[in-house]
Amino acid sequence: ARDHFGVNPFYYYQNSNVFAFASEIKALICLPEISLKINHDRLAVFPISTVSEKKSSFFENIYRLQPGHYILLDTNHKSVVEKRFWSLEPARLDFKKNHEYHEAFFGIFREAVAARLRTPHKTGSYLSGGLDSASIVCMACSELFAENPSSFHTFSGVFDRLGECDERQYFQSVLDRHGPNAHLLISDELKAGEIFDRLVAIEDEPFYAPHFFMNWHLLTQVKENDVKVLLDGHDGDSAISYGYGLLPELALKGRLFRLYKEYQAFPNETPRRTILSILYLYKELLSSFLPGSEKRSKHLAALRSSLNYLEPEFRKSTKVDETITALLNKLPNTCQTERKRHYLGVMQPFHPHALEFLEKTSSRFNITQSFPFFDIRLISFCLALPAEQKLQNGLNRSIVRNSLRDILPDEIRLRHEKSRFNASLMDAFTRRDREWLRASVEDANENVYAVFDRNQITPILKNCYAKDGSPTILELSKTLFFLSIAKWFDKPEVKGASFL
Repeated sequence: ARDHFGVNPFYYYQNSNVFAFASEIKALICLPEISLKINHDRLAVFPISTVSEKKSSFFENIYRLQPGHYILLDTNHKSVVEKRFWSLEPARLDFKKNHEYHEAFFGIFREAVAARLRTPHKTGSYLSGGLDSASIVCMACSELFAENPSSFHTFSGVFDRLGECDERQYFQSVLDRHGPNAHLLISDELKAGEIFDRLVAIEDEPFYAPHFFMNWHLLTQVKENDVKVLLDGHDGDSAISYGYGLLPELALKGRLFRLYKEYQAFPNETPRRTILSILYLYKELLSSFLPGSEKRSKHLAALRSSLNYLEPEFRKSTKVDETITALLNKLPNTCQTERKRHYLGVMQPFHPHALEFLEKTSSRFNITQSFPFFDIRLISFCLALPAEQKLQNGLNRSIVRNSLRDILPDEIRLRHEKSRFNASLMDAFTRRDREWLRASVEDANENVYAVFDRNQITPILKNCYAKDGSPTILELSKTLFFLSIAKWFDKPEVKGASFL
């Protein structure tokens, strides 16, 4: 069986004679009975949307056990059946007053953090200026380590040169107020290419984790301080939900005054922009009721435009066009009710792949990485919340901000927007490691051009490593997808797999 959200990896191989399972593909391919063949459909989807479903791998006949499922193996009839043992359902709530919701959330969140700290080893957490990691640290230090908060460690990346990426102005308030044992990593000059190549060597499949070079250096720091259990606020946005499904709910109920008030509370809003936003929302809602609305989706149009980067014959030979269209039914959109939007956001295929990537990488440092926001009790509770408990006065995830009012500094609690780390990413790959980028592209395995259209991708690659280039973040993203696949083709086990 595999855990509810797929934090712990579980792979299996099957054919008519053999069934084998392991926590990593590299264990399976040691077996002489297993022959590898590359999964073209999975490979075609990867540079377009990273992942579209939860079961396949980059090798045919090697599968992921889906989260919340178990395998029933019948050796007599040589059959393997996956069955679901858990489905996400909203909790039953019967609260009338705001403070009842806040007290209930506080208790569940406290337990979600505490349950992941039941260990005799040193513990700690990532800490940035964002709401998620700060909430974890504040809860741990104020409630669980109140007598000795300095025994709890925090690890933060900071920037002296790239000031737009530095979040010390926010998380310093947490350090001052709660006093954990803080460790800072100066991140302006960290090498990215070396870590990318290390990940290629240890990962069994192509990956997309462009910012992970900083996490790798942070994990090194965690290990040096002998911290064995590390909490991570990974994607509390999806787990709690921003609450933006409140907006179409208000529109459909005709509650225009409240709708106007919510839009007006967003940063940099003006009366004119608010009115235009409301009109646009009604236009989107009306379009969603018309036949074929999914085919007119802007999200679908963006995904389909990326299909042009694929080699035409390779694209035709796969199901990538149909897969990308079907993916829209698994993703949230602006016209859904809050509960549906929240459900799709937290159950989308991306999460198990991201969680298992983080878990596998931290385990290589002998560190257990845990994710309090992916506690099933917490998510079930938040899924059941009225939309008004998630979006209030322009502040998303308001249940967190209100419930932790007494322990979370206002510098973070009332913060509207996150920092963007694109400047760090661009600086790392196109300035500091530009020569690594150039050499990697020039040495790329030729098989990669059976996946990417050479004419489409080459100008982008050159623009990213040219001294006078001016690449966009999207172009760098495409380049990293390209390199992840190209370097994967160079791995010995992949060279021996059937591809073309």
